[in-house]
Amino acid sequence: MIAEIKVFWSKAWRFIVTGVVSNVLFYLIYLLLLWLSVPYQIAVTICYVLGMLWGYAINKIWSWQDESPILRSATAYILAYGFIYFCHLGFVTFLVEIQQISPHWGGLASVVFLTIPLFMLLDRFVYRSPKARN
Repeated sequence: MIAEIKVFWSKAWRFIVTGVVSNVLFYLIYLLLLWLSVPYQIAVTICYVLGMLWGYAINKIWSWQDESPILRSATAYILAYGFIYFCHLGFVTFLVEIQQISPHWGGLASVVFLTIPLFMLLDRFVYRSPKARN
């Protein structure tokens, strides 16, 4: 039980580190796209595609140290991120259109709000058989 908790927190810590770095980077790209007058829905989509490519690679290799076949984990990753993408886009749209929050803050709020559900999906659905080592 203690070993399982240690493995869980090790994955969570690596996910947080990669998440902070990638979210800062892709949020800056999102702001740049908004500054370039790209509609926020398209900016969210561009950042999600870039984030998915980066996130899959870094999470598979470092965060979860996953050795499952790429086709299986990539398919599950795309499905998980597709679900989170629609949640994110819907939440940002709700915040911007209904709550009248700036797209800048709406995008940031949504990323923060969806972090834990994303981690749980990746841990339980995508990378189901992690290595026991840290």
